[in-house]
Amino acid sequence: MSNFDEYVNTVSKWLEEAPVDLRQEFLSTPFEELTKFHHGLGTTIRNEFKLWEVPWTAQLKDGVDYSADHPDAISMRIIAEVWKRFNCTNQPTGDSNESNHREV
Repeated sequence: MSNFDEYVNTVSKWLEEAPVDLRQEFLSTPFEELTKFHHGLGTTIRNEFKLWEVPWTAQLKDGVDYSADHPDAISMRIIAEVWKRFNCTNQPTGDSNESNHREV
C-alpha cells in the first residue's frame, strides 16, 4: 500500500468519525467545489502527514508552483479521492432518479 492510499484511508476514517453535519457538508459538496476544503481539511492533511517535509521539484509558471508533488496538490488529490470513495461517480442507469450516495 502506498503512502497515498494510507493517507486516503486515514482521511476516510476521519470523515466516518466526523460529526454528521460536517460529513454531510463534505459529501454533498459538488466535486468541482472541493477546493473549499483546501484551508481547513487540506491544512490538516498537509500538517498531519508532514507533506511540507517531503521534497518536490517546483514547476513554476508565472511564479506559481504547479508541481503535482506540491503539498497543496497532494492534499487536494487526497480530498478528491476520499470524496470519490464516498460518492458514486457513475450516473444512475435506467429510469431511476435515485442518488448513488454511500451513507456513512
